[in-house]
Amino acid sequence: QDRTFAPYVIGCLDAAGDIDWVRIRTTIAEFSRSSTAREYAAQGDSMVGPRIWSPSYNQGVSYIVYGPSGKLCSDPFPNEDYLSFQDYYAKKYGIEISPNGEM
Repeated sequence: QDRTFAPYVIGCLDAAGDIDWVRIRTTIAEFSRSSTAREYAAQGDSMVGPRIWSPSYNQGVSYIVYGPSGKLCSDPFPNEDYLSFQDYYAKKYGIEISPNGEM
């Protein structure tokens, strides 16, 4: 079997600069949840940053999320093709989100 190994590894460090195994285990456990469980967590207040996030509409992509951006889904989108973040997600992914949702 041919294997390819990544030339680097991303990990979490604690304030002392040591590997933060608790955060790594938590991240792996959260990432392993079902799509429904991840969507439920995103709708509540259990989103504590920083965390690795892989949205259900694009599971091949992961983001590092540090916390809320201070923007709402109804705020203007940075691209002129869409009126708001809500409009972007509706048109691009077919996802209906609340205009009052936090980004």
